Amino acid sequence: MHPKIHLFCILFCLSLIGCSLMPNEIKTAEKIIQTNPDSALHILQHLPPNRTFSDADRALYGILLFQALDKNDKPLQPDSAINFSVNYYQNTNDKQHLAVAYYYKALLYKRVQRFDQATLLYLKALDLIAKFKLIMQLFD
Repeated sequence: MHPKIHLFCILFCLSLIGCSLMPNEIKTAEKIIQTNPDSALHILQHLPPNRTFSDADRALYGILLFQALDKNDKPLQPDSAINFSVNYYQNTNDKQHLAVAYYYKALLYKRVQRFDQATLLYLKALDLIAKFKLIMQLFD
């Protein structure tokens, strides 16, 4: 095999492996968020602040953090976490996570009595979920 092609194949495989790795703490929090939101919140809040995450991990972290805060009746903050998630998912094809990000951003707006913006985001989330369900029915 040509050395350049061989090197390209190795780099391509490594990049695929690197993209699929998610920090174990985020995976754990995602698995337990529905049944143990207090434990998920503890995990998320105790991630080392200097740890670097991929943009995908950071966007998922923002959604999980807000979900855990909401389920534990805590203030939804920092808003920079959910803002990053919304921006990230707006630029990807992951409409399901975008709907969740819209929902939590709307909830944040609702709690600070910015009802017009909250309603707009709730409607966007609802529209995305409806489209997602329709697509899933096509594949069933």
